[in-house]
Amino acid sequence: EKTRESKAFNKQREIEGKAINNSLTHLGKVVRRIAELSSKKNLSKAKFKKGMAAISWRSSKLTTLLRDSLGGNCKTVMIAAISPAMTELAETCSTLRYANDIKQIS
Repeated sequence: EKTRESKAFNKQREIEGKAINNSLTHLGKVVRRIAELSSKKNLSKAKFKKGMAAISWRSSKLTTLLRDSLGGNCKTVMIAAISPAMTELAETCSTLRYANDIKQIS
């Protein structure tokens, strides 16, 4: 969450925003790691499981909660909310890159 853009100058909201950003950063790292494992073509099932076990799921509450959805036998859907406004170009590009990483997970 961008503190200045949301006008959240309240100290508590700033702390919450930092916690959200931290969780999303860790989630992005987990998603990228799963996408890397999924994209390897000649990876045996045992090596895939070993790679999944090496992912730091406990790095945030969000990744811990989403572990079964991302690393299990679940179908996961991501809805990317993007904006056509030029002022939101950086945020839109970031969202689309993240959605692309999610798409790589099979």
